[in-house]
Amino acid sequence: MVHRQMCTFRKRDPNRVNDANISKFPRGSKPSDQGKKAATVHKTNATVSSGRFEPLSSMAVIGNGGSYAVVVSGGKANNMAVVKGNVHDEPALILDETCPNDKDVSLTLVGKVKEFGALLNLKDVIVNEGFKDVLLRYLGGFWVTMEFVSTKAKEKFQRHKGVGSWFAVILPWTKTFQVEDRVVWIDIEGVPSLAYSPRSVELIAKRWGELLYAEDSNDNNLYRKRLCIKTLNQEIIMETFKVIVEGKVTVVRAREVIG
Repeated sequence: MVHRQMCTFRKRDPNRVNDANISKFPRGSKPSDQGKKAATVHKTNATVSSGRFEPLSSMAVIGNGGSYAVVVSGGKANNMAVVKGNVHDEPALILDETCPNDKDVSLTLVGKVKEFGALLNLKDVIVNEGFKDVLLRYLGGFWVTMEFVSTKAKEKFQRHKGVGSWFAVILPWTKTFQVEDRVVWIDIEGVPSLAYSPRSVELIAKRWGELLYAEDSNDNNLYRKRLCIKTLNQEIIMETFKVIVEGKVTVVRAREVIG
């Protein structure tokens, strides 16, 4: 008898809109030049249905130009639309009960640190608080897993105020737990060197998320700037966009650093 493959592909229903496909914009954002047709965004030439626009706050305008550039215009201020041509339109691989993971996680906790920099010294902090037999692993974003040798040690860790002060939340690890954000390094090229400032770097970083760190401004490389960003974007970031520096349009390239 020939058995069917255990993991199969299922076509995504084009009429169904998932939360991950919806863009939400801050109140007060207003599109200019309403009524335009679908436009092309990103280097993948993904099309955007009518009604979606880029909020003014996410377009970097550097200098005293006094005007804002809207990447995609049209529709009402709070309209939402599905971006076509990205990973969400691809067939989904189903990992069902035929692909089990039998790892015992009953002695494992997941924790989200309050500050990303705390991850560097977290092992030393835990040991200094009296928890020497804890296996610490990075899980992504601001999250780590902590595996204990006994239920008593795990419960003591959960009650410990000193350790708890380093975490925003500590939870049991379940099979459905998923880290929603990522911490990534992005190389930025094309911004005029004298236009780089803490404020301009922050504006550019907001295109994808929250700026955590920027490469040392005293670095010898004036061609590019490397930014560390916390983002909800689950796709590899690689795109070209425009910024305005004192009234002059400049093309900027952004590329996620892999590995």
